[in-house]
Amino acid sequence: MFASIRARWGRHFKSDEGESPYGQKRISASLKEDFCSKLRNPLQIDPIQCFQNHSPDHYGGDMERMQYLDMRRIYHPGSLNLLIIAESPPASGLYFYDPNGRVTEPIFAEFMKYLGLHPSTKADGLQALRDIGWLLLDATYEPIDKKFRSRDRRRDAILLRDYSQLKEDIQALSTGRSVPIVLMKENVCRVLEPVLLADKFNVLNRGRKVYLPVQGNQSHFHRQLREILTRAFHGTERTCRPF
Repeated sequence: MFASIRARWGRHFKSDEGESPYGQKRISASLKEDFCSKLRNPLQIDPIQCFQNHSPDHYGGDMERMQYLDMRRIYHPGSLNLLIIAESPPASGLYFYDPNGRVTEPIFAEFMKYLGLHPSTKADGLQALRDIGWLLLDATYEPIDKKFRSRDRRRDAILLRDYSQLKEDIQALSTGRSVPIVLMKENVCRVLEPVLLADKFNVLNRGRKVYLPVQGNQSHFHRQLREILTRAFHGTERTCRPF
């Protein structure tokens, strides 16, 4: 179903000649130890079967950072083309990389709409996202969307508190390459862009915000992301086919 997706989207990015540290060997080793000891090829793993006991519900809605990363790891692209950094997993438990979730989950659904995908299951959509080389990270894995009001400075403080972990995460994933990064959500853009640029990361926003695609901001999200990617990879969004 998604055989042409990588060809459609991957051409807009440079290929990675090296092997990701989250490539086939390391993923399968981790899964062999923790979840699927008899499976050798991670691309053949059924994520729903593997993670049926590692969903937010299994942890009573209170997952730790490594548990979120375990769920995300199976969807690490072999060739990483774009990192998208959001704020945090939601307190609702609707984690982006939970393959047991619904295709109608708001943020996931808008990414699928942006890419022109219509997966029958969330696992199919996540696999398609992996195939084009896109990966979504959270700036913190402490769910803070309901903990503080949107303008509460404590939200910003938590993002800065956990920045060192985010930095390590990006460095491990990018394997020395300057992987393009897009920041998503107003406070993530405002707080993290200066420190990421200071650390020489390839942030594409350059002062432009990308709103979270919820509560009426869906059309803004599509326009903002399209403008950033088109400007970054084609020079100007006016003269090129939009992403």
